[in-house]
Amino acid sequence: DITERKRSEQLVLESERRYRMLAERAQVVLWEADPKTFMFTYVSEFAESLLGYSRSRWYEPGFWASHLHPDDRDKAVSFCLSHINAGEDHRFEYRMIRADGSIVWLEDVVTIVKEPAGIALRGVMVDITERKRADAQLRTSEIRNRA
Repeated sequence: DITERKRSEQLVLESERRYRMLAERAQVVLWEADPKTFMFTYVSEFAESLLGYSRSRWYEPGFWASHLHPDDRDKAVSFCLSHINAGEDHRFEYRMIRADGSIVWLEDVVTIVKEPAGIALRGVMVDITERKRADAQLRTSEIRNRA
């Protein structure tokens, strides 16, 4: 009787479908990258909305570093490399340049995953632009109030 096996297979397929739908519809960028080159091997669908570049562009060599804000580029790459070399998960904030030239603040939460073939980076990029704007407005208001 294969009824139970078929039912189990169907449950697994349904679970995978739900997970894929959740990952693709979340308002964050789920990603995976090579730790040596920072080349993305996976980015979720929201990546296109976040920066305005097609997902195929995200897979191009050097995409991440070349789209970092120039003032953040060296610091972000260095920070990431030092934590990768130490084998440490990490989180950090930086700016990226959108296709239209505007700036997006991101918080990137990075996990180092050890696999048989080596290590991989997996992470979540969260748009924190509005939070940064609100923080700046609050600081300006506090300075004005003190004056």
